Amino acid sequence: MKKTSLMLLILSLFVFTLVGCGGSSSGSSSLDSYRYDGNDLGVTYNSNGTITVKVWSPSVSSANILFYDSKDANKLLATVELELDEETGVWEKNISTSEVPEVSDFRGLLYQFKLGNRIALDPYAKSMYECRINTYGTASDGDKVGKAAIIDFSSLKQVKSFANITGFGPSKNLPYEKREDAIIWEIHVRDFTVDPSVESSLNGKNFGTYTAFIEKLDYIKDLGVTHVQLLPVMSYYNGDESQSRKREMNYQSKNCNYNWGYDPHSYFAVEGMYSDDPKDPELRVSELKELIDAIHDAGMGVILDVVYNHTATKEILDNVIPGYFYRTQSNSGCGNDVATEKVIARKLIVDSVEFWTKEYKVDGFRFDLMGIIDTVTMDEAYIKASKINPKTIFIGEGWRLYSGPSKTTGATQDYMDKTDSYSCFSDEIRNELKSGYGCEGEPRFITGGARDINTIFKNIKAQPTNMNADSPGDVVQYIAAHDNLTLHDVITQSIKKSSVDASEEIHKRIRLGNAIILTSQGTSFLHAGQEYGRSKKWNGSGTPNGEHTTTSSGEHFIHNSYDASDIINMFDWTKVTTDTVQRKTMEYTKGLIAIRKSSDAFRLKTKALVDENITLIKSNAIKSKDLIIGYKCVSTSNEEFYVFINGDNKERALDLEIDLTKTSILSDSNSAGLTPITSPEGVTITSNSITIAPLTAVILKK
Repeated sequence: MKKTSLMLLILSLFVFTLVGCGGSSSGSSSLDSYRYDGNDLGVTYNSNGTITVKVWSPSVSSANILFYDSKDANKLLATVELELDEETGVWEKNISTSEVPEVSDFRGLLYQFKLGNRIALDPYAKSMYECRINTYGTASDGDKVGKAAIIDFSSLKQVKSFANITGFGPSKNLPYEKREDAIIWEIHVRDFTVDPSVESSLNGKNFGTYTAFIEKLDYIKDLGVTHVQLLPVMSYYNGDESQSRKREMNYQSKNCNYNWGYDPHSYFAVEGMYSDDPKDPELRVSELKELIDAIHDAGMGVILDVVYNHTATKEILDNVIPGYFYRTQSNSGCGNDVATEKVIARKLIVDSVEFWTKEYKVDGFRFDLMGIIDTVTMDEAYIKASKINPKTIFIGEGWRLYSGPSKTTGATQDYMDKTDSYSCFSDEIRNELKSGYGCEGEPRFITGGARDINTIFKNIKAQPTNMNADSPGDVVQYIAAHDNLTLHDVITQSIKKSSVDASEEIHKRIRLGNAIILTSQGTSFLHAGQEYGRSKKWNGSGTPNGEHTTTSSGEHFIHNSYDASDIINMFDWTKVTTDTVQRKTMEYTKGLIAIRKSSDAFRLKTKALVDENITLIKSNAIKSKDLIIGYKCVSTSNEEFYVFINGDNKERALDLEIDLTKTSILSDSNSAGLTPITSPEGVTITSNSITIAPLTAVILKK
């Protein structure tokens, strides 16, 4: 039953009447009275061959679903009018093929909504057809909205189970139990297999796809990480999927078809760029599920990188209902912060998290700009996900960017003492160790800049001074991620040397950074390739025209490569398959991961345990601001580890109050791992001292 024209006119006026407090609009707030608690928004394919259509848009005067041919996306087959439920604001209809003579089977059919006079993508679209919107926002087929597809999930592949992660403890047979156990490895699907040097090892699979990714999984499994974090695989906006089979091997720093995926198009549909056939809406679903199963079979979990703080364009949700889904104030840098505190906006996000957890059995989420999302939404999403998978893990960027109303709170670093459901990346440890956003390139602990040792130690304990962390799991310990320069490149910039001439030194410093991260409390996080010194160096002619950093030696390194070409972004397999300094760094990092997993001394569960079991090693030779630190880590079974990090470019001798001559050396200048080193290099121990070579990490076990 439909509302009166007068009522619709009043609602429309409300939508465009703005108020200054908290970035909300009075009209859009009034729409929150139209609540819908069902779990069936969008288009649901029923077992009897009918479909149920539901879309929330209470202020429009009419709503229709437009059906398009699955083989010709521009061919309109039929239009069916929907009916309004006055109580909920949901337009809905059960439709059978007998009511649409042009259609014999709804499965695979494409559709859009016409809401009033606007064409809208279903915000609950469970899959999509090939999208041809390029980096400039131009659609080669003229469709800048995109078309959803009707999917019968019961007929498609089902993910077998959530991850069963083991490999902990001295015998490597204990299970993953808590977020502090997680060692997360972040990778872009296309990056992983686009390198032409591995084409022959993909067993005929197309490079850059979900299926090709499976062929190289052994590398990640062998590395020893617990979770694979995929950069966005939800459908994103800019990237012509019809061009996905073209490698971009020319040096280009912007305006490429390549995309990281932080411009959301749909919160429910799988991205088609990584599918063997983007025109097949069912195939991409099955392919991603196959990848998730394969990662689970390899003993690792899957974390999805999700972008609920904004969408690619305002039209994506404004076409559903103008002015409702976005705040008037934007801090994301994209101009369209999602109003997560609104009832249906919150429902959209929570339903999305629940859908991916239930249907795809993913093991966690990384929330882009999480500080823009309100805490109620985050809490509700975690409750939904953890009921399905009690071991789900939520991490996010808790930067202080909240733009919601004054009586609401953002999920920022300031909120960490009020929740143990999700954790924040620590920018303090990143900036203290190697510099980062706002200070990138300045000398820091592993790049020759003496730092306050007590501050470094607090961060190693997962107690950064700029975050309200009351549990080690509140803190994601990282030194590099997809953003900004890679670890290799920022070290090169900071030490002001050529990356070619100073390669050995750069890698020693990379190993120091990885050693600190992997022996710190909290959740460990690694950027893919960080283990081998991944670089995004510009080897093309001239100067890059996109974001880049030029070092004192005249080298260019691409900074934020989200729109750069494949040759810049690709995971370079030659670095880990040949006998290079990069392979040595990878093997060293693999050894560090094994050490971390062998004992909970590096992954204690509570702040009280950390304060009791993690202590700073005193020495008269260590100044308050210095380039060397030592710390003792004791496990819950009383195993003792001693970690020394010499970030100085000279040998350092430390007087000690403890005798370490009876310890096993697990890490020295050249290697790291669980097998004690019988002929160590770069470390000498006496009954009351330890001498450590320049740029060396030493781990001892008593």
